Parts: sequence; structure tokens; C-alpha cells
Amino acid sequence: MGGYEPARTFILDAMRQKKHVVTANKALLAIHGDEIFQNALRQGVNIGFEASVGGTIPIIKTVRESLIGTGSGDFCHFERTSNLILSKMTDEGKPFDVVLKEAQSLGFAEADPTYDVEGIDAAHKLAILLSLAYGKKVRLEDIYREGISKLALKTSNLHEN
Repeated sequence: MGGYEPARTFILDAMRQKKHVVTANKALLAIHGDEIFQNALRQGVNIGFEASVGGTIPIIKTVRESLIGTGSGDFCHFERTSNLILSKMTDEGKPFDVVLKEAQSLGFAEADPTYDVEGIDAAHKLAILLSLAYGKKVRLEDIYREGISKLALKTSNLHEN
């Protein structure tokens, strides 16, 4: 379930009933993660959220177990839709709006792709990762983000060596 509500309420209610929770809702965790994680501790339940960042890449486990306290680590591939669009724009020389429609028809982009192409989805993931890596809440509004929707492809030098 995406979004903030009723997802937040459902998760907190499940925890009050001593149920463990698994969620991939990065938006919810980026905004209400502190409340949810504290509630999990109080209720003595687990919250699984590996799929909220990186999809099938086990980056949450890596951050929690390997990068804590090291101050190092490279994070990439935050947003596959934007990566796909940018790759097709540069590799195939297609404009943003054409590639976006292709991505939507293939199921890579949502009907409303705002979170993907405006960097909001990536910022949600980054807020979660930074909060885990540094043990301090990182607020979404403190992360600079800039989307790709206004990018124009400069084709004159596209395939020159």
C-alpha cells in the first residue's frame, strides 16, 4: 500500500496487535519512519522494509550491518525509471516525453510519474538510507532534489567521439 494514509494507521494498528510488518512504502518511511520504528520497538515487533529502497538490491541490510560508523559507501541506482529514461534519451536520441510514454507503456513508469521523474522517489530512498547510515533522522525537506522532466537532449554532440 502506497501513500501516507491509511498505510500509517494500518501499520500502527497491526503493531498494536503484536503483528510484525513488512512494507515497501518508501514515502511513508521517509516521512513517518521515526514514529513507526519507535512503535515497533515499544510493541516488540519487527518491521521489514528492505524492498523500500533498492528493490531487489539488499542495500538496507548492507547499510545496517556493514556501513554503520564507517562514513563510507556509494549509493546509486536510486530510481530505475529516471535511469531508464535518461539512458534512452542519450543512447537513442529520443526526447523526454517520448521516452516517458514508452516507459509507461512498458510498465516501468506510473500513470502519474511525478515521484519518479521529479526526484521525489529517490529522495524518499535517500532519506531512509541516510537515517540508517548515520543514526539520525534525515528530513525529506532537507534533501536537495531536482527532477529530469525539464531536461532537453543536446543532440549535436550525441554520438561524436
